[in-house]
Amino acid sequence: MLRYIGQSVCLLLLAICLTGCKRSPSGSTSRTGVSPNGPSEKFLSLMNAGKNYLDQGDATNALAIYKEAEALVPNDPDVHLNLANGYLLSDAGAEVIRETDEVLRLEPNSAAAYFVKGSAYLRLLNPEESVKALENSRKIDPGVTATFFQLGMARMGLKQWDEAIAAFQEGIRLDPNRLHSTAHYLLAQSLLRAGRNEEAQRELQLHQSNIEGEGPAMGAGVFERSKHTRARIPFRLEQPESEGVRIKFLDATKEVLGDAAQKFSGPIGLIDANRTGWNSLFLVEEGVGLRMLWNSNGVFHPHGLTFPARSDADYSKILVGDLRNDRLDDIVVLGDKGSRLFRMGTNGLAMDVSSSSGLSTLGAINGMLIDLDFTGKLDLIAVTGNSNEVQVLRQSGHMAGIGLQTMSFTNITSASGVPTRFYGISTTSTRCTTCCSLTELRTRETLSG
Repeated sequence: MLRYIGQSVCLLLLAICLTGCKRSPSGSTSRTGVSPNGPSEKFLSLMNAGKNYLDQGDATNALAIYKEAEALVPNDPDVHLNLANGYLLSDAGAEVIRETDEVLRLEPNSAAAYFVKGSAYLRLLNPEESVKALENSRKIDPGVTATFFQLGMARMGLKQWDEAIAAFQEGIRLDPNRLHSTAHYLLAQSLLRAGRNEEAQRELQLHQSNIEGEGPAMGAGVFERSKHTRARIPFRLEQPESEGVRIKFLDATKEVLGDAAQKFSGPIGLIDANRTGWNSLFLVEEGVGLRMLWNSNGVFHPHGLTFPARSDADYSKILVGDLRNDRLDDIVVLGDKGSRLFRMGTNGLAMDVSSSSGLSTLGAINGMLIDLDFTGKLDLIAVTGNSNEVQVLRQSGHMAGIGLQTMSFTNITSASGVPTRFYGISTTSTRCTTCCSLTELRTRETLSG
């Protein structure tokens, strides 16, 4: 467990170190956020116009529009799939196969291309090739009802009655709320040819009872309409207005903090003591010490006791977290001459438990709270003020009285697996001043483990 904690700490420190490093952008996105390789306005317009014609069943105009789009972007798979669907609507099977093959060259796992190709082979009375294409579509996207119905018809063409029965039954099972009168009829025919007369009669009865609602459509394209035959249009992320939203910042310090605002200084901790969504402030007040400023409808005012602070101390960071996992926030104040720990109540009143916590002698300039051993309580990783060395402090507690549980921190750095020479990380700059390579970090961890 200690070795694992050491590995976790090393990775966290590496993440902190790398977060501050400035990196140059790797993409070629323009200032407006639109990639220069994105679809042009004309291409978008053509694809939308073609979709309107295809949705109306006007294959002639749809094909003319999509050919213009193909001339602009010849290697777009959606253009070729739309052309294939236009040709399918025109009953031009050979052209459908040519376009779907082009889609599959550009996008080998296109379930839609295999479906449209299989549908074209059905129209060309080639059930063997139809089954091959439709099975590929089913494997890639097994949840499309129309695929099973098309497969059933192709299996009937091969006189594979058991396979046809299974396909029709699966399609009906996938979409039981639809009437499917034609599917029940074809299932009944397959059952008759398989010698399963009693089941066939039941399916014929379902067909007869549903025929008024759905109609007896038995054309070549009865099962073609699906998500695979819908026109595709390219996605384009809507860009924000070039002018943006005009905002104005006003100095509301006096209204929010009052006349004593100039006496308050950082570091500052945000705390929502009673879980209302209104964050209060825990900070330093000059000449007074540490105190709480309670948030009341966006106005802060002193609340509760003040806690004297050493005049020669430099408090650098305030950490807020639920240390004991008891839904009550706690406050850790890190200082170069010793640190402080406060327990909070829901009424916003703090209690100083520094002396019993073991943190009063910890001189630190930075740190973080983290659940190192996944127990629900928070431990502390601190960077000392004198040498910038990293220290790992595990939190534990014991019952100090009825309903009162204390917190104490034990320094486990030497046993945690954290390298003793892992120090020198900048805690104030926005850039890394000392960055260990990942190889060096792993080597040090291994030697010290």
